[in-house]
Amino acid sequence: MKIVFMGTSDFGIPTLQKLLASNDHEILAVFTKEPSISGRGNKVQISPIHDFASKNNLKIFTPKTLRDASIQDDFKNLNPEIAIVISYGLILPKEILDIPKFGCFNVHPSKLPLYRGSAPLQRSIINGEKESAVCVIKMDQGVDSGDIVNQENFEIFDNENYRDISKKTAEIGAFLINKTLNQISDKSIKFHKQSDELATFAKKIEKNECLIDWNKSCEEIFNKIRGLNGNLDAHFNYNNEKIKILECSFSKDKNIDKKLIGTIFDKDFLIVCADGIIKPKTLQKQGKNPLKIHEFLNGFKVEIGKNCF
Repeated sequence: MKIVFMGTSDFGIPTLQKLLASNDHEILAVFTKEPSISGRGNKVQISPIHDFASKNNLKIFTPKTLRDASIQDDFKNLNPEIAIVISYGLILPKEILDIPKFGCFNVHPSKLPLYRGSAPLQRSIINGEKESAVCVIKMDQGVDSGDIVNQENFEIFDNENYRDISKKTAEIGAFLINKTLNQISDKSIKFHKQSDELATFAKKIEKNECLIDWNKSCEEIFNKIRGLNGNLDAHFNYNNEKIKILECSFSKDKNIDKKLIGTIFDKDFLIVCADGIIKPKTLQKQGKNPLKIHEFLNGFKVEIGKNCF
C-alpha cells in the first residue's frame, strides 16, 4: 500500500514504526506541523514525527495549511492509495480527503461518537471514565464524525494517568491501522456509521483549567491530576509560586471543616478539599525537576494552615 502519513505528536510514532517495518507498505511522504521557534535563544523545535521521519530518511512536508492549491498539488503528485492521519493538528479539506484512492483514515482514542475533538483522553480521565476505546475512522469533513472501521475497547485504571494511557492507546492504534490496511487489501473492510445524536465533544485543554479548585471533591481533583499529567499538568499556588501536582492519593472525610478547604493540613503537605484530604505524591516547582514528596519536603518550610488557592 502506498501511504502518506500525517501526524505531529509522538502518539503517531508506534504506527509509523510499524508501517516502516512492513514489506507490504511504502511511506511516500510524511506531513507534519511546521517547526516552531521557542525557548531561550529562539531555538527551532521540530515535532516528534518530524524528528522520527528525518532519522528514517522519509520525505517531509511541513505546510502551514492544507488549503493551499500548491500543497494540494504536491499531495496529489505523490499519488497515494491511502492517507493515515494521527494527531496531526491541521484540518484536511475536501480537496485532500478526495485524493487517496481508498481515502484518509484517522486513529481517535475514544469510544466514538463520545469525546470527539482534540482532547479525548484527557477529558475521559478528568471525567472519571472507567472504560474507553481506540477507533479507526474513514475521515469525512466533520470533526471525528467519519464511519468507524475498527474499534478496540480498553479499561482505564485509577493508577493510570494521561501519559500512561496515551502510550497504551498509541500501541492499540498501530495495531488497528495494520488491521485496517489488511482489510482494505483483502476487501473485507466494513463501515459503521456514527450516531451524531449521541456525540459529545472533548475540547482542547486550556491553561486556566489546570489550576486546582480545592472546593471540588477528592475524586474530581484526583482525576484532574491524572488527566493532566503529561499534558499541561495540574497546579496550585503556594506563597505566590506555582507548584504542579503530578501524582497524588486521597482520603475522604465527611466531617471536614469547610473553613479549612484549600489549606495545608499538616507538615506532610496534605491539602484539604471539599470532602477530604489530597495527599501529593510527586510535586514539581517551576523550572525544576519533579520530586517525590519526601524529597520535595527536604529543606521546604511547610506552613500549616497556609492557603493553596
